Amino acid sequence: MKSFYDGERLSMHENKYVTVEHHTVDSSFPLHWHSFLEIEIVTEGEGYTTINGRDYDVSQYNVYLISATDFHSFKVSRHTEIINISFNRNLVSDSDLSKLFFAKSEKGYKFSEDELRRIIYASELLEHECLIDGDAVGQLLSYILNCIFRKRGEHDEKEQIGQHANAIRDALLYIEEHFREDISLEEVSRRVGYSTSYFSRLFKSA
Repeated sequence: MKSFYDGERLSMHENKYVTVEHHTVDSSFPLHWHSFLEIEIVTEGEGYTTINGRDYDVSQYNVYLISATDFHSFKVSRHTEIINISFNRNLVSDSDLSKLFFAKSEKGYKFSEDELRRIIYASELLEHECLIDGDAVGQLLSYILNCIFRKRGEHDEKEQIGQHANAIRDALLYIEEHFREDISLEEVSRRVGYSTSYFSRLFKSA
């Protein structure tokens, strides 16, 4: 599997980046993580992927949504083709970020042939926009994300947790960015502008 840095289809401006890459996996890929988010679309193959200790089947029509805090690996039993979309959170709207961070823990989704065809077509358009540094990158990425959100029923759930939703989301983003460091509750509370005791109660209730 090629690394993220091997990709040529890169759109980068205003601290935003996204790549669309086509990977071939013939055996296994060890446990790893990234500092960005990923959408992995299986177009052919068979095996399983382990995400945060949970096994998911790898087969055609499966899609996985992976955040920077997720540890994952691949083990396939035959030739497998994957479309990988990597992006940072600065490219995602506030609404989609809320869906990402207030979502269920499910990481893998099975789509129908027609559903996956639409996602693949959108990824091809996204790949073209990356090549030309086009203006539709954000909209196409949002479309693909919302196909996933709809699949898991996210559109039927509330996207906010009361008036403090933005603070909770910002805290989660900060934790995701710095989770490999020795961060404290006091530091996160100060980051979002709340007292430690109040934010602790607020975060637990979310």
